[in-house]
Amino acid sequence: MKKIIAFGLTILISIGMINIVSASKELAMVGAFDNIGFNVIQSDINVWTKINSKSLDEEKLKQLAQSVAKQINVEKPYELTVLNENNNSKCILTKISKKALTQIKIESMENKDKIDNYVVIDITLYDKFDNVEYLKQLCEEQLEKIGQKAKSNVTVVGYCSGNIDKKQKEVVSNKVFSYLKAKKTEENMIDNGYNINGYTRLVNDYIMSKNKKMNLDLSMNYNECEDKTFLFLATPIITVEY
Repeated sequence: MKKIIAFGLTILISIGMINIVSASKELAMVGAFDNIGFNVIQSDINVWTKINSKSLDEEKLKQLAQSVAKQINVEKPYELTVLNENNNSKCILTKISKKALTQIKIESMENKDKIDNYVVIDITLYDKFDNVEYLKQLCEEQLEKIGQKAKSNVTVVGYCSGNIDKKQKEVVSNKVFSYLKAKKTEENMIDNGYNINGYTRLVNDYIMSKNKKMNLDLSMNYNECEDKTFLFLATPIITVEY
């Protein structure tokens, strides 16, 4: 898939992302794909929190990553990588399986006399999409035991064959927004890409974008090599590469 944009932890913090709650919303997103005849290929769960401001050396970073892995039932074998750049340190725990990719990141950022520590969990599911709700809630609960109120984001990805034009994209987005009882707040066209932001009362929380409430992000783009149009649907914003 063509890479257009990727949101990192820093960007999520800067826009003040709010935790999305409610049990059935993630399943409703998957249902929206069925409603338009798109095939769901993956769902991505991103959950993060800020923890204490103590200095974390390499060993402590590893211990914390492994402790979080145990709490969310990620078993060995997995890979541990530690990266150091300037005054920033990061430990990444990676578990790869046929049905999922899980990464736990412990980030420690020093700025003068201030230390900011974060725990980020990224889970990509390639199957059993009905587990999204359970896994998101599990990650939130475990991170809140060691840090502040967890922030979360869910992105569902699907596709249809061929390249659909702008009018067809509008039809698809209208069906999705109707299914989720959402109102469009902004629309953008970039090359083969198509992006719609919106707001739905089905999701309790939201972020502010250009003085408007937003908690739904939809994007479509065409991949010429695969001859497929990919659809990304997220609350509140897309946090994966597309």
